[in-house]
Amino acid sequence: MQYELNKLYKLDYRQATKCFPDNYFGTGIYDFPYGINESKKSARRRRDKHSYSARQQNGKVLKINRSTYVSGDWDNATPAVEVINEAKRIVENYLFFGANYIADKLGVAKAPFKTPRRNEIDFFLEQYPKGWIAWDKCNGINDFSDYELIFTSFDFKSYILPYMWNGMMQGKSIKYGQVQQGDKRLNEKRQHPTHKPTLLIRYLLQKYGKSPIVDLSFGAGSIPLSCVMEGFDFFACEINDKYIDVAKQRLESYRMQSQNIIPFPFFTKKNLIEND
Repeated sequence: MQYELNKLYKLDYRQATKCFPDNYFGTGIYDFPYGINESKKSARRRRDKHSYSARQQNGKVLKINRSTYVSGDWDNATPAVEVINEAKRIVENYLFFGANYIADKLGVAKAPFKTPRRNEIDFFLEQYPKGWIAWDKCNGINDFSDYELIFTSFDFKSYILPYMWNGMMQGKSIKYGQVQQGDKRLNEKRQHPTHKPTLLIRYLLQKYGKSPIVDLSFGAGSIPLSCVMEGFDFFACEINDKYIDVAKQRLESYRMQSQNIIPFPFFTKKNLIEND
């Protein structure tokens, strides 16, 4: 089947990679399952309470509704090494989120390894001095991961990228990533257990992106949405109907806000989603 760019497809990533020749895409930004059952953990965390309060910097208390994530088995296992190799084959360059969970399949370590804690990050950067980004979520003191590791095909010196992403505490900008956004109403709504902030994706696109972009498991749609915001062509697929709807709604919402600014072909409702 011939797939067009700038559309969302319902398609399994194991099938999608077979549809394209070598180096067809400029950059692949991949966020495959981590194999840690995050979908079920996140659903359990949010099942009991539907809202909570957050105190803003001005002292006011804001009531915030919780979104309901979809429980399922999509994060039970990481992709097979053949899928990883195919994902690398169809692009010129790539970035893999959660790369430590598939480090053996990427060929960068003998086995998957845990995300380093804050007191371990310097040692990690000494071990892996090239091509890694340690996204610092500025989590403070808790049992959540301090970092998310991104492995790339680029030859830059590995570095730490701070951008606060801890519940309702989100960074003000990439430049001021350690500064909390004061007005919680300006926060990006988290709609997926491993939701990626569009500000972070837009930064990665600006710095490392080359059209067309490929995303083989778009989840809530942060990567295709960021491509639209930054003017990159893309191919994006996902198998979960719930998250396809979420991504479609996010794209439509952005279209309504900026329809006179960026005229992309999938902005009509009938083209927002294409089924295989």
